[in-house]
Amino acid sequence: MIYLIFGQNSFFAHRKLKQILAERQKFFEKNFPIFKFSGKNLQLDTIEEKIQNNTLFGETTAIIIEEIWQNQKFKKEFLKRGKKFTSSNILLMFFEKQDLNKKDPFFEFIQKIGQVYEFPEPSLHQIREFIKETLVQGRFQIQPSAEQLLIEFTQKDLWNLNTQLEKLMAFRSKERIIKKEDVLLLVKPKIDTNIFQTIDALAEKNKKKALAHIYNHLEQGESPLYILSMMKYQFKNLLMVKEQATLGKTLTDELKDMHPLVLRKARYQSRRFTLEQLKKFYHKIFKIDLAIKQGKIAPEEGLELLVLDL
Repeated sequence: MIYLIFGQNSFFAHRKLKQILAERQKFFEKNFPIFKFSGKNLQLDTIEEKIQNNTLFGETTAIIIEEIWQNQKFKKEFLKRGKKFTSSNILLMFFEKQDLNKKDPFFEFIQKIGQVYEFPEPSLHQIREFIKETLVQGRFQIQPSAEQLLIEFTQKDLWNLNTQLEKLMAFRSKERIIKKEDVLLLVKPKIDTNIFQTIDALAEKNKKKALAHIYNHLEQGESPLYILSMMKYQFKNLLMVKEQATLGKTLTDELKDMHPLVLRKARYQSRRFTLEQLKKFYHKIFKIDLAIKQGKIAPEEGLELLVLDL
């Protein structure tokens, strides 16, 4: 059997790979050798030799090959000899942590003779379902405000999200409910330092520069909703810092627990806004976010409107 498992959601992709291996081991009612290879400089002869040495007596062998996509020599040879790997006692699994060109002859070939599983970047709905599924298994609950903050802190990194959920469940093993203060205490935000440059441009009222930074984020493959969530997160920090400085409020727990880099940048950037400007812009972010979620505007368009409405 031949499999191609790919996509930016490497957590779900890796889970699928493990699921396939477990199902095959259950089918054959025993474990079998699993060999992993980096595909960057791999030769097809190496795979053929490994399979031949381990299937002489009809035994099952699993081969996992990662990052084969740029190895054009291997792919070219596989198009000629790949059908021989469709035997039921061979598990040949290609694993790619990226989106792939589906018109590539190698991709089309595997589609014909094997099975293909795609795992694109997780949507907000999938992230929420993952949290729900994980907590239900452990018989836990989470406050809505805690869930929202956890998503903002971990973004689309499900590996990190899974780790943080395990940490939070261990911390609340008696109460079995995760609260917002637990997230603030235990989870550090995933910081995209490039977003600071975008906010600097916004503070300067430099629309051209701000748009250039946003387009650069998009060209690097970041989703518009991720960019918007980072802006919302940082402007919330600016607003808290500004209120604390302007109104003479005591330092809140949120500010005390804030990542040092985020707090330092927030204090610096907040000086470039008035309190009213921050409140107004923070409200705009929420309006744009709501319009996107309601399908009234495209995410990219929402980001542009946010900047152009400075």
